[in-house]
Amino acid sequence: MRLNEIVKGSGTYVAAIPTPGTLALLEEWSREHGIPLDPDLHVTLLYTRRIVNVVPSTSEFVATGIGFDLFGDALVLKLESQQLSARHDQFMAMGGTHDYERYNPHLTLQAKTKMRVTDVPPINFGLIFHQEYSEPLDP
Repeated sequence: MRLNEIVKGSGTYVAAIPTPGTLALLEEWSREHGIPLDPDLHVTLLYTRRIVNVVPSTSEFVATGIGFDLFGDALVLKLESQQLSARHDQFMAMGGTHDYERYNPHLTLQAKTKMRVTDVPPINFGLIFHQEYSEPLDP
């Protein structure tokens, strides 16, 4: 990220994407159950209205799916991951903020869904995320 991009932004966004192996498992699950996946699969680690100087991590983050929920119109897989939570906590210690009471790691499967949570079959495999990236929030 270039300095002029940081200055133009009104905050900082950080996320990680599924590894190729995790993406293949998600796509197989999706095909098997007829559930189209959002093309932008990622886990948000930080969404703050403050500018935070983030050096993207090269680490992998292991997570377990612990159920589904609706966040507005979005179908999400709720995640349990000490590594994702610890990374979020690092960003908070660096001056980050968030708009929610607490950090709820999740993977948005469908940004706009008509599915009911009870109709979504379980995901019975672990998930790994990597390639953390950071970008400024749009002003």
